[in-house]
Amino acid sequence: MPGLQTKSLSVTETQALESGQWVQLKEVPSAFAQDEALLLCEISQNQWLTWVPNHGEYLLELSK
Repeated sequence: MPGLQTKSLSVTETQALESGQWVQLKEVPSAFAQDEALLLCEISQNQWLTWVPNHGEYLLELSK
């Protein structure tokens, strides 16, 4: 998705991820952003479009 920043996220939860779920970020995208992201929709098996409070939309790459 052009224009979106991408950040890797290590997932420690054993449960399946789903839209509407909040996940903890290991690194925040900016000094003003929250340390959690709301999962909006799955882009691929390891990518989610998210919303980070005080930052906006964000593309997360998941790793285990």
